Amino acid sequence: MENKVERNHGIDFLRIVSMFFIIILHTLGQGGVIRNTLTSTVQFKYVWFLETVAFVAVDIFAIISGYVSYTEKEKKVNYANYIRIWFEVVFYNLLLCTVFKLIKPEIVTFKDYLAGLLPVTSNLYWYFTAFTGLYLLMPLINKAVRNTDELVLKKILIAIIVGFSFFDRIANVFNTNNGYSFVWIFLLYIIGAIIKKCHIGERLKWYHIVPTILVLYIISLLYKIYGFSGRGINVEITKNLLISYVSPTILISSILYVIWFSKMKFNKTFTNIIKFAAPASFSIYLINNNKFIWATIMKDRFISLANMPIYKIYYITIGFSILFVIACILIDNIRIYLFKKCKINNLAEILSTGFNIIVEYFAEIIR
Repeated sequence: MENKVERNHGIDFLRIVSMFFIIILHTLGQGGVIRNTLTSTVQFKYVWFLETVAFVAVDIFAIISGYVSYTEKEKKVNYANYIRIWFEVVFYNLLLCTVFKLIKPEIVTFKDYLAGLLPVTSNLYWYFTAFTGLYLLMPLINKAVRNTDELVLKKILIAIIVGFSFFDRIANVFNTNNGYSFVWIFLLYIIGAIIKKCHIGERLKWYHIVPTILVLYIISLLYKIYGFSGRGINVEITKNLLISYVSPTILISSILYVIWFSKMKFNKTFTNIIKFAAPASFSIYLINNNKFIWATIMKDRFISLANMPIYKIYYITIGFSILFVIACILIDNIRIYLFKKCKINNLAEILSTGFNIIVEYFAEIIR
């Protein structure tokens, strides 16, 4: 989700990893494993550890948007990137509506097709809806970060972690909605831009980062297992305190992931694999989170894992997630080929130019 600049293949690889984590979350959550794992069992601890590991997924993806979209040089606003993503969202909604109309016609209605054509209005994907609001403000955010002193930006980064993560996780007064909101995606984008401009973590090595992430995971898990719950004046603490997109341990882990992967270098073969797979990363989310896939393929399909030995829970969950990611990458490369043949990217550029003309016209009027 960014303008074409010099590629950071480590960041592109992290996109794929974050989508892999998303599938793990959905397999354990929507798949029914979490709900059906008894707290008194050893499976509970290991299932929640895997859940904790994967919970960085959304934060990573949103931070990456800020990291790659921020540039030191000001750029002309180009809405073609967003329009291409919008076409992708519509394509998969209409495609899956049609597929399920053929397979299970009773579950697909005309409203589903209409919603597929209006993904933001119908809020089909909360992340895409939040990203839409964010995209409109990206030029303003980038300009603000570009023109702000680095020391001030570092203070803002700390303020976001303390105020919107530590404090709001308990008080919930800033409408972050546990991370499922425009507000949180907006803040994550700012974090990504600050990391990029201020070279946050530049001196950190993988052997600093990996143990720190592991410690943060363990702290989150221990609170889930042994922590306390309580309510106060406009304050609520639950055992999920540190397992949330807004959780400080999850947020700091996500930041560390971005720093770590941004430094990675790969050989030519693996770089080519990343180049093939990375453009399909958002499609993995779109396909997996489609309402029909969600209800028929994902819902309660993995309940039996709750009572299986630990090694089976892990290799089935991880194995399914890997296969799902690979299948989506292959499917999306067909979509990319079709878009190229149909000149969808050219259409996006034309629409973007037209939109810019209209915006500039009204900007002149209100000057």
